[in-house]
Amino acid sequence: MEKMLEFLFLTFFFSVLFISTAWAALPRIQCMFGCRDYEECIGGTLSGWCYAKEGRCNTGIDCDIVAETCNEETHYCELLPGHCIIDDDCEWWEYCDQFLKICETESGYCADDIDCEDWEYCETWHDCSIREGRCENDADCFSSETCEDTYCVKIGGYCNNAYDCEWWEECSSHECVVMYGYCNTGSDCESHELCDVGSHSCKPMPGKCNYDSDCEWWERCSNHNCVLKTGYCAVDSDCDGWEFCLAHECELRYDRCEYSSDCNWWEYCSNHNCKTKSGYCDNTWEDCEFYETCNEDTHTCETFEGRCSTDDD
Repeated sequence: MEKMLEFLFLTFFFSVLFISTAWAALPRIQCMFGCRDYEECIGGTLSGWCYAKEGRCNTGIDCDIVAETCNEETHYCELLPGHCIIDDDCEWWEYCDQFLKICETESGYCADDIDCEDWEYCETWHDCSIREGRCENDADCFSSETCEDTYCVKIGGYCNNAYDCEWWEECSSHECVVMYGYCNTGSDCESHELCDVGSHSCKPMPGKCNYDSDCEWWERCSNHNCVLKTGYCAVDSDCDGWEFCLAHECELRYDRCEYSSDCNWWEYCSNHNCKTKSGYCDNTWEDCEFYETCNEDTHTCETFEGRCSTDDD
């Protein structure tokens, strides 16, 4: 008995649920059953039918069947994506195709690059603009170019930017010119320079310079010429007659001097020659008498053994 009652209860419950759901989904119902809030009664309460109010809908039939759908929650007609009823439903650069009810691009405008020629692109303001380096005619190119097969081609000897020139050139007034500090021939350099074709840079000729660093370490740069620094030499002739050039410095020749301090202690400097002082000798018999010899330690003349200079010897 309890199972029977449970079965009857469930049957009643689902019947009510089905009827209420079906009621809400009915496209048309008679006014005697009551109209919904988005409907109005047409034809009288007893025999009339409920119709969607103006601007509202019950199903898609109440809307434009091509461009709209009925929102089942709000019961308002809504445009399908990309569809339209009037031009105002589209972007400013589109119009509404009244047959297809979709937004189409106006002539002279574009939605994306596909709407343009292959040498054009679609700008953000939906105009087709010419791509950089592309053209329709010569007027779309620089004066240094001509239009060939929708490409701007540089006329020989001209340029648009540095990329049209050698790396050591720049584009000036659509002509490739040598950049400052670089060269192509010697005429691009100063008179004391040559053009190094490998680096295309001006370098001083041998013995010439722009800076001291262009010269040898014992030289300096003066008026673009490498000259000796004071106290240095390149050859013996750069030194005084009593000197010679050694490791680019002037050194005294043997037994030559500038001051007496350049000589041995038993000598003095005379006309840049070291001379033996009076009473002394320089390890040779020439500084002594024939009967004397030079003491190598004291550098004085001493009488040979068995020889004499006076009776006292």
